[in-house]
Amino acid sequence: MKTMLKREWLLLLVIAAPFVFLAAVWPQIPERIPIHFNASFVPDGWMKKPWGALLLPLTSPLMVLITRLWFRFDPKMAKCDPETREHVGKVLHQVLVATCVLFGALSVAVIWAAWGDLHPVIAVINYGIPLMFLVVGNSMSKLRPNYTIGIRVPWTLESPVVWTKTHRFGGRLMVALGLGLLVAVCFGLEKAWYAWVLLAGIGVWAVAVIAYSFILSRRETRIAM
Repeated sequence: MKTMLKREWLLLLVIAAPFVFLAAVWPQIPERIPIHFNASFVPDGWMKKPWGALLLPLTSPLMVLITRLWFRFDPKMAKCDPETREHVGKVLHQVLVATCVLFGALSVAVIWAAWGDLHPVIAVINYGIPLMFLVVGNSMSKLRPNYTIGIRVPWTLESPVVWTKTHRFGGRLMVALGLGLLVAVCFGLEKAWYAWVLLAGIGVWAVAVIAYSFILSRRETRIAM
């Protein structure tokens, strides 16, 4: 138990923080909570209290639980040496912390939106998502083969070489995407365009890494022949 707390204290703190905030302001939270926003960050979907307020905070522990269970029973990890399992576990931890920080910040920002102030939501989306891309991209570039986390397409799962090169490429590209979004926001990217730029960037990233892994696999096959 002490070992787990020592290893997971940051993740547990990040998960608990939104619940502490909600407990402190619960009487002041309105009965209707915005849970969906359009491209201009204007609320267009609502949910009643308490589930509207608890939706995002509950998402984090559920995501962590499912991911940890999946990792525990990952058959590829069962065949790896302890050092590799520890490495993948550390990368997974970093990604979970970054994702839970984003969800936690959104949990707080949504309550502010329910009070009529949309600035926290805009700030979290504009800066939180690119910063998460920086963390995840940096972690991804060093990720070793597994079935739990990463770019899991047929060509990366088939070849450790393709996996390593694709994740190095995909991680750097994700970092570039995060930096590009931050620069665009700092230079005044209109909020109505932000969602489209974000979705386009993610789409280009996905197509690029899949195509890259396919090309590497074909090249590896020709060399082997």
